[in-house]
Amino acid sequence: MLEFDSTFDEPAPKVVLCVVYDQDTGHVLSMHRFAGDGTGLFGPEGAGERERMALELAQRDLAGRDLRVMHAPHDFRLEALTLYRVDPRTRAIHGSRIQLPLGEGAP
Repeated sequence: MLEFDSTFDEPAPKVVLCVVYDQDTGHVLSMHRFAGDGTGLFGPEGAGERERMALELAQRDLAGRDLRVMHAPHDFRLEALTLYRVDPRTRAIHGSRIQLPLGEGAP
């Protein structure tokens, strides 16, 4: 998840992550972070609206797929070089590390 450090006195924004995935394969196709003060759109009462917005944005590029959306758990952390999928039955997010091929001249 995205974390904030600040020298200001105000509390750091709260960050929630919506995950858009293909219902058939479970592959995560899009992720949307929402950062705010924890109220309104950024609070518990805004969960449905956040999911609607994330799904709407993803459908622009992924039309015709059977997309679903969910909120990632609060303790979920994105890792570099990792592909994610959602188990459609349990709605758990699983990651698989990928190995990038070394190009010519790479150390």
